[in-house]
Amino acid sequence: HHRYGDDVSVDGRAGYPDSQNVGTIEVSWNLYNGNSNSAQKKVLQKKIQQVAMRIEDLKQKIQLQYQTALEEYKLSKLNLQTAKKSMESAKINYEIVGNKFKEGLSTNKDMIDANYLLTNSKENYFSSFYNKYIAIATLQRILEISN
Repeated sequence: HHRYGDDVSVDGRAGYPDSQNVGTIEVSWNLYNGNSNSAQKKVLQKKIQQVAMRIEDLKQKIQLQYQTALEEYKLSKLNLQTAKKSMESAKINYEIVGNKFKEGLSTNKDMIDANYLLTNSKENYFSSFYNKYIAIATLQRILEISN
């Protein structure tokens, strides 16, 4: 609305040529947008599919990590049992060789070999013990991630 002059009518006369009312209405709409809405929709659908595929890939990776860690744990338990039996055998062997050495029935080389086998079996036992707890920690980490 535009109004020219200070008053609706000059000197009380209505309809004076200097006063006028002007109204403007502007309306616009787009009849064809070049299928940009459908293209935008397709792009968003592809992004949703991409995110869903990433989530599925992540789930599969976590599942694989879990299975691998579980197998490593089982293997480390078996290795620990084997190393324990090996260490027990090496201790018995060391005692037998030690007794033979005291009686003069075995040589220094036999005693050194028995000592080496005992030390090596202890090292394997403690390494297996350590690996078992590393496997447990790995399983706990994976289970915390998947929860």
